[in-house]
Amino acid sequence: MLQPIGKNIRKLRKEHNLTQEELAELLNVTSQAVSKWENGTGMPDISQIIPLASVFGVSTDLLFGVSDKNEQNDVEKIIEELHTKNKNLEINDYEEYKQKIEVLKHYPNNFTLIYSCFVKGCFILRTEWQEKLSKEELNTIYNECMRQSNVIFAHCPNTEIVINTKRELVELLTTMKDEKDRALNLINELPNSVTDVSSMILARFFIGNKDWASAIEVCHKNIYELLREMQHQAKLLASAYMRNGEYEKAENICLTMLDLIKAIFKNETYTPPLHLEQALYRFLAICALRKSDENKAIQYLEEMAQYTMNQAESFQKIKYVKTPLLESYKMDFNYPYYEPKKILLDEFNKGCFKTLSNNKRFLTLIEKIQKLPQ
Repeated sequence: MLQPIGKNIRKLRKEHNLTQEELAELLNVTSQAVSKWENGTGMPDISQIIPLASVFGVSTDLLFGVSDKNEQNDVEKIIEELHTKNKNLEINDYEEYKQKIEVLKHYPNNFTLIYSCFVKGCFILRTEWQEKLSKEELNTIYNECMRQSNVIFAHCPNTEIVINTKRELVELLTTMKDEKDRALNLINELPNSVTDVSSMILARFFIGNKDWASAIEVCHKNIYELLREMQHQAKLLASAYMRNGEYEKAENICLTMLDLIKAIFKNETYTPPLHLEQALYRFLAICALRKSDENKAIQYLEEMAQYTMNQAESFQKIKYVKTPLLESYKMDFNYPYYEPKKILLDEFNKGCFKTLSNNKRFLTLIEKIQKLPQ
């Protein structure tokens, strides 16, 4: 026998710490309507069923009491399986996206899955898939991403998902000619300090409650994320200086960031996957070329090659670092598609290094890279 929908609404509302007035506001109805649903004297309109399920992050079946199964574990398992298949090169990004969209038909109100589809769709729209897919396919993905973001903004109770959706949407809109104003408006809606995010507040919560083990774990994770973001911001800063013709400042930014990373991880026997991209070395080489110093440029490219090959030696492994800042944080190198030969040849074939094509030292470096296994 089905449990009346009113009882389910009341149960889910209390589980989400919502008052009748707050739920009514989310659904754009009166609190009296919610009260009638819960006491069985009224029923939600059919147009309210999906918004109701979305607010609570459940399926419509669960809302009607057809099933009491918790779908979240199933969804997370499916997402992880698809991610693993992609990582192992069993499927590509577009195939992963299409499979997630199919799964979404079965779990249309699960915000974890909606967000996962949205992120993968934005990735496809921003990368080389733009050249591989038809205009119709790209438009379909774009429209679906817009729909998913609107659903998240309107109904998702998870603040972290909402914030991350805005961040992803900003990245996408920034690449589009006529969407700059919208991107800027979204940026202004985001927290203006990294210390305002929930993970930072969570660390203070654990400290306040004397849960030292949890505090240590969260702090290590937060420091790792802050270091990654600091490195990303350093790359952006160096890029801005380079594009403005201030090569000396750009070079100093890159060298300072590399020195900082080396200082933090000075006791390691390997380079942690904090900065897998070769951008800092590339920027340094470009700056040297702009100052007509080919030898210095090649030195930076040699350092890039050494760094990349060192990374490859640690891949497909899980390690723990020794630095006190991160010692409980697991470093996962399990990426079988990390190919140093391809990465380096792609870097050295960039147009910015065309002037080195006849340099003997550069050609020797290329020959060395070409001898690496696939």
